[in-house]
Amino acid sequence: STGAPTLHHSENRLVPMTTFNLIFIVLSLISVVVASVIPLGGTWNIENANGTVKLQGSVPGEVHTALYNAKLIADPYYGFNDVNYQWIANDDWTYSRVFTLTADQVKSGRIIIVAEGLDTVSTVFVNNVKVGTSENMFRRYIYDIKEAVKVGQNTISFEFVSAVKYALAQSKAYGPGPVHGNGIPPDCPASVQNGFCHVNFIRKEQCSFSWDWGPAYSPTGIWRNISIELYDTAVIRDVMTFTFPSSNNWNLITEVYLDAAQKTSGRVSVLVNETNDSLTQTVNLQPGENKVTLNITVRNVRLWWPNGYGDPNLYN
Repeated sequence: STGAPTLHHSENRLVPMTTFNLIFIVLSLISVVVASVIPLGGTWNIENANGTVKLQGSVPGEVHTALYNAKLIADPYYGFNDVNYQWIANDDWTYSRVFTLTADQVKSGRIIIVAEGLDTVSTVFVNNVKVGTSENMFRRYIYDIKEAVKVGQNTISFEFVSAVKYALAQSKAYGPGPVHGNGIPPDCPASVQNGFCHVNFIRKEQCSFSWDWGPAYSPTGIWRNISIELYDTAVIRDVMTFTFPSSNNWNLITEVYLDAAQKTSGRVSVLVNETNDSLTQTVNLQPGENKVTLNITVRNVRLWWPNGYGDPNLYN
């Protein structure tokens, strides 16, 4: 998130690697798994706390870029504009827009907002109903909006609190500290950086409060993709893989994370295309988050070698 205007080696032995860059996962449940996705990227309304600044901006994006594109501020990188525009980081900002749902969509078993990146501290409303909060720009947030939506036009808004003011409040709440008696140092960056204080009290890109090589902007906004998902059974949310060598055969552990709309059962399969090794496991899912682990032996693994030492073998 930026304020830019556009805006084994072991014992001296070379050890080859094996790379499984993509695992093919198949989820087969009692009913057909179809997630309807409504992208919420594009144009949003942006407004500051007292309503004196109103504009439209793009999502993914952030306030500085929107202001620049709307010609409401000059290039924030020019001269001392990083200082002149600190009022932006000290203000609160709201992102809002409308979306439409049909009667069939509202009947979906699960209706959620999936926000891949929010910068940073916000309260989320759908049709003026609070559905969640955020306080970490590095994680994905999922909000259940099933009970808040209606047929037809719906409103969604993210009310962002100034990260600068939030960090200060968190520092004051922590107090002087039991060890050093002066909170958690450092309180503020060097004065020459013209930065913001108490960045260690917020889960946000630390250099956005200034660094010795960069200015302080503390951006605010929806900085990654955001969408609405609707489904009746389950969806695969994440897949993680871990490899463990054993001579020519390797153990491949695949962790599959699923969101289920209801209690259901089915099968999860993993297939390594190049070796035709596969495993299918029956699963019973509970409503909400589920984790399925599959342990498969991959035979006759051809290792990945760097340039000049062999072939860079990859596996799908």
